[in-house]
Amino acid sequence: MFFMSKNNLGAEWLMHRLLSGGAWVFVGRIIGAPAGFAVNILIARLLSPHDVGVYFLMVSLVLAAVAVAQWGLQIAVVRLVSEALGQGLGGRARGAVFAVLKIGVIGACIVALAVGSIGGRVLTQHFGAPQQLQDAIWYGAAWIVALTLLNLMAETFRGLQDYRLATIFGGPAHSILLLGFLGTVFFIQGKCSLSSVLWLCVVLSAFLVVVAAAAMRRHIARMAGDTRVRVAEVLGLGWPLMITSLAIFFVTQIDLWIIGAYRNSDEVAVYGAAARLVQLVVMPMLIVNAVIPPIISALYAQGKIRQLERIVRTAALLSAVPAFAASLIFVFAAEPILNLVYGHYYQSGAIVLILVSFGQAINIFAGSGAIVLMMTNHQRSIMVISVICGILLVAGGIAVVGEYGAPGVAAVTAAAAVTHAMMTLYWVKRKTGMWTHAGFSQWSNIRMAMSGLRA
Repeated sequence: MFFMSKNNLGAEWLMHRLLSGGAWVFVGRIIGAPAGFAVNILIARLLSPHDVGVYFLMVSLVLAAVAVAQWGLQIAVVRLVSEALGQGLGGRARGAVFAVLKIGVIGACIVALAVGSIGGRVLTQHFGAPQQLQDAIWYGAAWIVALTLLNLMAETFRGLQDYRLATIFGGPAHSILLLGFLGTVFFIQGKCSLSSVLWLCVVLSAFLVVVAAAAMRRHIARMAGDTRVRVAEVLGLGWPLMITSLAIFFVTQIDLWIIGAYRNSDEVAVYGAAARLVQLVVMPMLIVNAVIPPIISALYAQGKIRQLERIVRTAALLSAVPAFAASLIFVFAAEPILNLVYGHYYQSGAIVLILVSFGQAINIFAGSGAIVLMMTNHQRSIMVISVICGILLVAGGIAVVGEYGAPGVAAVTAAAAVTHAMMTLYWVKRKTGMWTHAGFSQWSNIRMAMSGLRA
């Protein structure tokens, strides 16, 4: 029995999930985030500032293309596979896996060919992207295919309830391998070309796809039956989720492209480097958001709204405390931190780091509203909110980038994050009757929950 009292219900349930069912997710984030952070440090040391800017633009382009190529299947496969296994339909689960991977392969190849053949040229000729992006575009195209398949396989493992493999292939493995190879290059020769870094990213992603496929084959072999899942069924479930994912991705990535379109690559490098450090602020919420979606879905379906509200607000508090602590550290030591991490050149990104980190801290304080809307069948609401905030971000960013540069875009980005958080907070309350923001009244419940778990 995990719950000591009604008031402590949300805290203790959440703490139990974080410490047991979410243990692999937690470990993966704890290992993967620092590894990815260290990769960015090595990239800044190995490449020139101009090439670092191109690299950040390429990563952003690849991630956007992957979001399209996945067609929302990274969420759909978890639902289809877990539902089938819960009903004892192993054959249907296997059919869902095959259908998702089939669509994923076709979609990834189509998107990669489009990016490779016309994407780079359009970005360089019409959106001000540097020519080096066009020169390396086919590395990006190959990376899109590998990363799409790797992401879909990782989420398939999540649907199969193998959180260990879902976590490993969902990010940490690639970051750790890339860190090892880049670290070796750094200590041997100290410098590297952009094409070599991108080639290494592609090869490592492809290698992990092969390893993940071998592991998945063992899982699928144990599933009885041969129930087929129609491709049309998967596509029908995936497209609204794809639009939602793209809308959210757009809000989180467009600021870098505004800088790239109107300023030089060196300024893109400074902005991108500072923005990557903000991941330290966001990491606690990423950990929590990887654990609570199935809890939200289950409790909402059961009509346990007040219990769900306590859990969501407790999760927001668990995320907000370390997020605000990290933001305060950046306020008082942004320049020395940037100098220590990336080098003297990147100290000019201090104001960017301060503004964006505080915008994200407030966003985290508002809680996991976007996850709540998606898990309670209100995907269209979060899509509309994200589109509105994206339009405001683009308009505001373009208006200030010419005169104020990266700091101006950072201020607009922070304002857009806060606006997104407040709109989501309000809309969740309107649609579900719940608040999602951090509840300081939950702090005593967290202490009680920890005591109960230790007992």
